[in-house]
Amino acid sequence: MAEEALSGRVFDVQRFSLHDGPGIRTVVFLKGCPLRCAWCANPESQRPGPQIAWFD
Repeated sequence: MAEEALSGRVFDVQRFSLHDGPGIRTVVFLKGCPLRCAWCANPESQRPGPQIAWFD
């Protein structure tokens, strides 16, 4: 069986997260979710294309 390469765009990395379950964890958020849930915690991550943001 041939292996297929998976790829994705990383939107954010959140260290020491206490949300969404017990314990402390590191969460990697991916960009380009097609579901468009009304309760999405990160709606700015839904666009699939690359974007650049910066904060001063």
